[in-house]
This record gives sequence, C-alpha cells and structure tokens, in this order.
Amino acid sequence: MPYKSSYIIFILLYFSAHIQLNAQKNSYSALPTTDFIYSPDLLTYISPSAQVLSNQYMVNIKYASYIGLRKVMNETYFDAWYRLKEKKGLSFGLQLYNNNQGPFIHLNNIKLLSRYLLNLNYKYNLCLGMGLGAISYNFDSNDKNAGGADAAPDADVGLSIQSKKVNAGISLKSLIDRTVNPIEVNYRKNFLSNIYFSKEWQNNPDYKLRTSLVGTYFIYSKSVTNDYFVEAFYKKNLKLIALLYHYQTFGYGFGLENIETPIGNLGFNLLYSNGLGNSVVISSERYEIGIKYFFK
Repeated sequence: MPYKSSYIIFILLYFSAHIQLNAQKNSYSALPTTDFIYSPDLLTYISPSAQVLSNQYMVNIKYASYIGLRKVMNETYFDAWYRLKEKKGLSFGLQLYNNNQGPFIHLNNIKLLSRYLLNLNYKYNLCLGMGLGAISYNFDSNDKNAGGADAAPDADVGLSIQSKKVNAGISLKSLIDRTVNPIEVNYRKNFLSNIYFSKEWQNNPDYKLRTSLVGTYFIYSKSVTNDYFVEAFYKKNLKLIALLYHYQTFGYGFGLENIETPIGNLGFNLLYSNGLGNSVVISSERYEIGIKYFFK
C-alpha cells in the first residue's frame, strides 16, 4: 500500500495526542489558553517553521467570535511573510495576536519571525524557524475591579519536514520563563510543545483530501489537547472542512482556494463550531473567518 508508512505515522501522532496525564498544581494562575481553532491554514501560530510558503509574499488574517454567553470573547490573528529568494532560503515574518477574554481582559502577543528552508533531497525540505517578541496581559479598570498591565518577552522555535504533500514538525512556545503581574495575581505563560502532521491524498485530478492533526502538550500543567481536521478539495478551488475534534468541540465549514487576482491568489475560510455536552458555556456557538493571500 503506497501510503502505509504515512498511515502509521498519522495513527501514532493521533494516539500520542490523546495520552491522559495528571494535572500538576502550582502557585501560579496560567494565562488564558487560546481558543485558536483553524490550524491547517494558520500553521505559523503552531510553529514558526510550519507554514508552507508557495509564493514570495504571503498574508494570513483570522477573526473569531462567539454568540450566547461567551459573545464578549473574540480573537484576531495576523501574520505576514517575505522570502528573500523565490524558492528556498531565508524568510522573515511578523505575527500579531489579540485575545479578548471579556470586555476587561486582553491578551496581546507580537513576534518577529525568521525561518530557513534547506533542501534535503529532490523530495523533502528541512525548515528551521524562530520567533522573538513580547506578550502582554491587560486588565481594564471599572467601578468593580482594579486595572493593570504587564508584559514579558516571548520566544518560539520550531523544526519541520516539508514536501509537496506532507508537512510535519515540532515546536516549543513561550521559551522565556517569566510571569506577568498585571494585578495582585501572578500569571504564568503557557510553556508548551506542539507536534503536528498534515498529509494530502489525491487519486483523481479533480479531488484532493487533506488530513491534519495538531497535538499540544502544556508543560507546566502536564495536560494535552488536540485538533483534528479533514478537508476535501474540488478542482483546487472549493474546499469543505470537517473539524473532527477541538477542546470538546466539533465543527464544519467551507472555503475557496487559489482564486486568481491581478496580483496573486486569494483563499477564504468560514468555520462554525459548537461544543459537546450539557454545559451552556462549552456549547457556545463559535464563528471563525480566515483570509489568506499569496502575492505573485
């Protein structure tokens, strides 16, 4: 079977992401874990080495929000890349992330990114990436609560193997161990490791399938989460998305790919998700829109 080895790797990664680990208590409150969902097109958030740059210039934008009890929660993401050479070599980027945990609590992250793509052979490339920046946590004051803000340096590193159909790698995020103290409580950054695997399958020129798995290990709390996606492409333009799992959440959506414009190719994603179980909070509906652009 031609894809036997890829199936084995995928199964191993899937089960490793489900390992149950005991939580470890500490004297810090962790910064809010991102609700970031749409991994396949926004891999730079997972790792600075993960995004496949098919053009010399690239931009990703994402906005997500809830309805119901969590409608005051939303997040915005942006990254942009510039590659010095047309095909291989050194690239530079910028990453911005904002997560609002309500009307008064705001998490902001900014990073400068760099990555180097090295040819291993005719089929595979090795990509090394790093990001350096800062993370801030702000509390807006009102009549009922005090306000404050604090910031700390932040750094990520990543390593990936890429080909035309396979993209797999590992990363470490929030390497610089520092807490932020916007109010009287210390908040610790979520030092974590991501492992991801993405594979494309195509037996017909009109249809293509892509499966993606991202497993995240939170090192301080010793806990694991994962995202698991299946995307179906038709004639390289229409895309159907199935979010099979994310934080007790299932979802679905659609997208358009490779829409030609005078200056490049445009991509668009719309994703809807809803939680499982009886919890009203977990079951809050979530909408996410993403846009990507590859400049010529």
